[in-house]
Amino acid sequence: MVAGTDGKGCPEISQSDKDVLIFATDNIEFGTNSSFLHSEAKAILNNVANVLSRHPDKFLSIEAHTDNIGDANYNLALSEKRAKMCYDYLITQGITSNRMSYVGFGEEAPIDTNDDASGRKKNRRAELKIKQK
Repeated sequence: MVAGTDGKGCPEISQSDKDVLIFATDNIEFGTNSSFLHSEAKAILNNVANVLSRHPDKFLSIEAHTDNIGDANYNLALSEKRAKMCYDYLITQGITSNRMSYVGFGEEAPIDTNDDASGRKKNRRAELKIKQK
């Protein structure tokens, strides 16, 4: 293995860059019935764009989710809109579309309970997963 690489000659992602991605996954949340990116989410995505700019060999998968309020088919479409909003925003920050994908999972994969407002808020999220191209 070559020092400072992933074994394939590609630069490893530093712990601080990994922390940016973990923070993003834990903190990009949406309002009820909304795909609007608040200023906090945009600031987080700006940091993600900076990481991706430093690692042109990496690919980003954007996966969005909803809580279980409302119709499941509607929630699936809403989660797709949420993922696309993140994708489109990253494009405005200089990340090319061929380096990203997006998908919505609706209410299929909650990370918390949907029985109270706090849990539902956590379930209305986008998760960012970085991969090798």
